[in-house]
Amino acid sequence: MNEVLKFLELCASELGGADAKLEIGGADPDDARLVWSMTKAGFRLVVRFVDAPRDRELKQERLDALAGTFEELGRVISEALPREAISSARRELGDLLRDLARRVGAERAVVVDGTSPVFFGDSHGAGQLFEAADAAFIARSIEHSGLSLDDLAQVLDGEELPDGLDVKSLDPGAIGQLAELTAPPLGVARAAELRLALAVADVRAAPAEARQVRDGVAPHISRPFASLYRAVLIFAKPFSEMHADGHLVRALPLIEQKTLALPPEDPKGGAKIQRLRPT
Repeated sequence: MNEVLKFLELCASELGGADAKLEIGGADPDDARLVWSMTKAGFRLVVRFVDAPRDRELKQERLDALAGTFEELGRVISEALPREAISSARRELGDLLRDLARRVGAERAVVVDGTSPVFFGDSHGAGQLFEAADAAFIARSIEHSGLSLDDLAQVLDGEELPDGLDVKSLDPGAIGQLAELTAPPLGVARAAELRLALAVADVRAAPAEARQVRDGVAPHISRPFASLYRAVLIFAKPFSEMHADGHLVRALPLIEQKTLALPPEDPKGGAKIQRLRPT
């Protein structure tokens, strides 16, 4: 952990602070003597000053830049954590999401952040995700061809392509993606994956606030927590917003606790990503 301590010393020195520390969980600092920034790994990087800094905006900008370099140090922290504890925390979060999905009739329950190509928690335990850019590309191209996403969901669930679909109007990359998506026996599973991808893409594109989407091919609700994460419930059929959101609100404190107990993810080494980028 020497690398982490050296990084904290660097942060304090660069900003002229008295000391620096990393926090995880809890309420955001409310002290004029503190300047803090969230790292991509979910840690709160905090620098303490003897007196409230007058050039707070400049110090905030510098700390944000330093926080952006923390990814490699997050890996060091991850490797220092007991493996059994990590496995247990991830399993407990998955079990919690699975139970939540069952109680509200959701097809899937996941925990994501705003950018990472991994799931921090997944009711299916698979951790797979179409990249948001890929999902958006497929959606735009298919809708441009005259096939709605609702029609696509029916195709993926085993039905034939609608008569009159102008497949030639699809982007060349999307033609291959459509063939892959509709190839049996993967249709039903692919439909669920597409709903998941579109719901996550929608949640990430929206402000970090409670969100409910009843219409379209990917009905979902979501709630943010810990300044960085979103818990998302995805449905394959109409649902009761009040019932689902009530269960989500009650489960959120425990979801936050389990999520913040996880180490930072390393997308290069451990993420299972289903890529659909056109070639």
